[in-house]
Amino acid sequence: MLLLSPAVFGQNKPAEPPSVSPPAAGRRFDNLPPEEQAKLKEKRQSLSAEDKAKIGDKVRERVAGPAQSTQGQRGKEIVAEMARLQEQHKGSVTELQAIKQLAVKENAKETAEALTRLIVKHQRRYDLQMQVLQRRLKLLQGEQGAKSGADGQTQPGTPPQPEVKAPKAGPTK
Repeated sequence: MLLLSPAVFGQNKPAEPPSVSPPAAGRRFDNLPPEEQAKLKEKRQSLSAEDKAKIGDKVRERVAGPAQSTQGQRGKEIVAEMARLQEQHKGSVTELQAIKQLAVKENAKETAEALTRLIVKHQRRYDLQMQVLQRRLKLLQGEQGAKSGADGQTQPGTPPQPEVKAPKAGPTK
């Protein structure tokens, strides 16, 4: 409202939004009085290495926590999508095979051949969709692996991620 209101109290220019810049590293406490800055500096220097490590872990958890949980959630969603797709494919192929058997029983060769082609088409589409989901899951797990240490150990502050196993893509009968 202030930006759109006319100049008041002798101001001839519109109000500008305040510029807020993030504090520079090491200058977080510049706005504190010198006595308080000295107290904080003394307190920081008196901390043991173990306490400093704990504080660092907490900070890393706060910063990395949401991203890690989001990746874990995405992995679970991909696996759920793969399971849903597998069930859907299995159901539709079973139904088509039952219709094909009926067509064969009634000696409807052209219908049986058309159903065979349709089943193959469904299988190809299913295989392609499963490959795409498996690639996404591998990429996601690769991103998670990049966040863990080179020796396979999780870096401090990084919560361990559950291994997500994907259902196998393959022909169902």
